[in-house]
Amino acid sequence: MILPERLAKSFTMGMLHVHPSLLPRHRGQTAIQTAILKDDESTGVTISEYSFQRICGGKILAQVPYKLNRTSKFSEVQQILGQLGGDLLGMALDHLAYLRAHAIVQDESRATYARPYTDDDMKIVWEKMSAADIYRRFRAFYGQMSVHTIWRKKTKMHKLILLNMYVPDPDVPLMSMDFYKHAPGSMFFLNKVPYLEVPCVDGGRIHLLDLLVAGRTPKTALQFVNGYLLKSGALRMLTDPVEPKKRTPPFEYPAGHPLANKESID
Repeated sequence: MILPERLAKSFTMGMLHVHPSLLPRHRGQTAIQTAILKDDESTGVTISEYSFQRICGGKILAQVPYKLNRTSKFSEVQQILGQLGGDLLGMALDHLAYLRAHAIVQDESRATYARPYTDDDMKIVWEKMSAADIYRRFRAFYGQMSVHTIWRKKTKMHKLILLNMYVPDPDVPLMSMDFYKHAPGSMFFLNKVPYLEVPCVDGGRIHLLDLLVAGRTPKTALQFVNGYLLKSGALRMLTDPVEPKKRTPPFEYPAGHPLANKESID
């Protein structure tokens, strides 16, 4: 929201804005999440004059960058940028007159906006999302929201929340020689191995460490296997629920995929 302009007259020295991105990139309230989703190499903190005409559109007084990596998670980045923002704000207040004299007008042609996200954005679409896409979405909302999918147990549909995951190194051996004969979303396990291995539509894979069946208690991968899974690779997670009395439809690869013209996989 943009505050009423009349508030400006309440502060003799004006108002400053602390924002967790390098403006004018990612204006809005979900800048950190959007930076991770867009796979940005870096983000940062900006101190600017508060704008009463445009969200995050005031003159830039100071900025400090922060490099992201392939495992950066929202809660971690939020904490780090909060500390950086506090330190930068202290510096800005100490040198406010100088910074205002050298303030930079934002280049509107470079402005991007971070939209609000909802639980629908947390849904995994197995027919479209690569392993990197799924992991990036998990990281972007870690500590705030959780990615989820559908898991069918007999005739009941359950929302399955994926609490912890990672993308394994390519040289980590597959759990099964039949791994890629199964549809994306299938769950593989081995005795005493602390993760579930799941193929994705791009040929990549994710490892799941902790899961939560909605309405129940969180479980480690081993606990989930002991409680629900009987055969490795036999069950798969779904994008959408299936009517209770109907058979789970075979997996359909998207148009253009190398396996799109072959028989669908159960």
